[in-house]
Amino acid sequence: MTNKANEPDDEALRPTWKVLHYLSECKPFSKVVKTSIEVIAQKVANQCLGFAFLFLASSVVFAYFNNHEEKLTPVLRDLGVSLAYAAIILSIASMLAPIIASCISLIRWEKLSFQTFDAEIRHDFKNVTGLRQFEKTALEDAKAWIEVKISRLEAKVGYFFGEKTAAFAMLAISYSCVKALGGREWLTQTFSAGFSQGNILNTLLLYGIAFILGISIGSMLLRRIAMHYRYQKDLLEFALRKKSDSKK
Repeated sequence: MTNKANEPDDEALRPTWKVLHYLSECKPFSKVVKTSIEVIAQKVANQCLGFAFLFLASSVVFAYFNNHEEKLTPVLRDLGVSLAYAAIILSIASMLAPIIASCISLIRWEKLSFQTFDAEIRHDFKNVTGLRQFEKTALEDAKAWIEVKISRLEAKVGYFFGEKTAAFAMLAISYSCVKALGGREWLTQTFSAGFSQGNILNTLLLYGIAFILGISIGSMLLRRIAMHYRYQKDLLEFALRKKSDSKK
């Protein structure tokens, strides 16, 4: 239901605003028909990804205290390195679990595919029917604004990031820390030395990789937002097509 208290004062903008307000309440169909093994695999993947991030963040905390507060004991430094290794394993597991489950479920792919597609069509048709109450001009204006929003989001994200961005980023960070940059010994030395003379480059590199992780996660979230706006655009295109067909 439209909140009249928030409606714009400009009469020309008000019809478009009502369309956008309606679309903000339209959610994409998300109840994908999955087998029990796929549901379990997705839960495992989410948990692995969450623990991977937690372990990696914990490793950064160890590094901070070792560099800025007081030197950690060898046991705690080894624990920080072990957490980085654990992040590698969990990141790989988060990517492999859904893939393996999907391969196993291919046996029933025809039936599951149609059931999901049928439910998705019914859901979207209901949303499109609600858009037919608005004028064609308002629908076209709303579509134009959404296209602008999508282009701005994609300009920030770029076209280099996918669904597994966070997992790949955490894997790359952990791998770089424990292998490409010298393995266990490199991490231990970097944790111990901090921003001391002769170790500034390594420390900056470690923080730089952590910064890339943050950028990757932020890009993934922006891409999710852009996907929602693309869904709204699809609904508008169907609604405009219906209006055009009704006038023929």
